Amino acid sequence: MGRYITLLLFISVAFPQFSIKNKRIHNHEMNEYYSDDEFINRLNSDPNFVNDENFISYKKYVNRLKSKGSKCIYCFSFMSIAAGFDGINNPDDFQDEDNPPGVENIAFGILLPLSYHTYNSEKKRKTLYNVIQRHNNIYSKDKIIDFSLLDRWDGSVSKGFLSEKTPVSGIEYSVLYNVNKHSEFYVAIGSMFIASGVGSGFKYYFKNKSTSSIFISIGSHLSQLGTADSQGMTIYGISISPGKKMEYNGKLYNLGISFMLFGDNSFGAIPFINLERRF
Repeated sequence: MGRYITLLLFISVAFPQFSIKNKRIHNHEMNEYYSDDEFINRLNSDPNFVNDENFISYKKYVNRLKSKGSKCIYCFSFMSIAAGFDGINNPDDFQDEDNPPGVENIAFGILLPLSYHTYNSEKKRKTLYNVIQRHNNIYSKDKIIDFSLLDRWDGSVSKGFLSEKTPVSGIEYSVLYNVNKHSEFYVAIGSMFIASGVGSGFKYYFKNKSTSSIFISIGSHLSQLGTADSQGMTIYGISISPGKKMEYNGKLYNLGISFMLFGDNSFGAIPFINLERRF
């Protein structure tokens, strides 16, 4: 009888339930946290996961996100940004080229590592979810602990003086793709008097995006000022916008400043403040 009790206790410790908590893998029964590498080492010797497709994919995406696995992406990104600034600062050196480096190279260099990291992080998250659920289904003696996947798509509307997404806007509508509780991709359209514009980019919150938090937004924009004929003017470029989401009377406001590099190689900075409502 004592031997069976010992065996049950061993199973309880050796095969606990897992979930994701605070962005780490949590062992519920021992109240311990594991890094990706520690969790992988734990399952590498488990015959149920040696040939598991989700586990193999999870290990692949973990490796891609390590600095060694992604260094080529970041080197290429740095070279693209450097080429863009060289083209802007030394336009005479590229007069013979049909498409001299410029703003597009800088935008590409900024968005490439963000896209790479976001794609592999999302794939890692999904495969880890499947691995943990399979582990719990196989080994757990208690009720299976589940953790819901983040709702991926959101929308928002903002009203105020300009915006970090589309610089020329008094009212703005956005489609948001949630990466996690701290970051999102966005596509936005805004208008203000006789001006309108569109923008797209990436926004990162240093705290949970549903509460007061400092953030930074990196994106590109295209705006039409006035009419589309000779009386109007089209502006485009990229922007980096640090700011803070603040709560006041139960409502969330975005306040900050956008630093912009325009398509004609000019620079500018404009403040923004707007009231945002997500739905």
